[in-house]
Amino acid sequence: MPATEKVKEVTATAKPAVRRLAKDKKFQKHAQKAYGSARTIYDDLFAEGPPATESAAKKVVARLAQDPDLQNELRNVFHELQSAGKRAKRAAQPSHKKRNAMLMAGIVIGILYNPATGPDTRKWLKEKVFGPEETFEYEA
Repeated sequence: MPATEKVKEVTATAKPAVRRLAKDKKFQKHAQKAYGSARTIYDDLFAEGPPATESAAKKVVARLAQDPDLQNELRNVFHELQSAGKRAKRAAQPSHKKRNAMLMAGIVIGILYNPATGPDTRKWLKEKVFGPEETFEYEA
């Protein structure tokens, strides 16, 4: 299979999940919070720019290890990414609502039209929905 066909196939299977995620406000909120916290960490640690030397990188790591505010922000990034990942995983899984509704409809139809139980079940259901049957006498 050529690479372009494989990419098209993967894209086609991912489209429904991506559409659900695009509409998922909670997923968006988690992603925005994770980005905000990560941006705060980056701005605090790399105000002068990314470390160019090994000693500068060690200073960044030491500061991250010692600063409780930065650690809290890092914890927040991981928590929000984990929550967003859970929502993304749920979005990738197909919904079974339609299948379950069809199954339930089939069970109800089977019970209502079963020759052994159907007439009694229909009579019971009719009494529950419309009340007890009233007799009507016509006098001429």
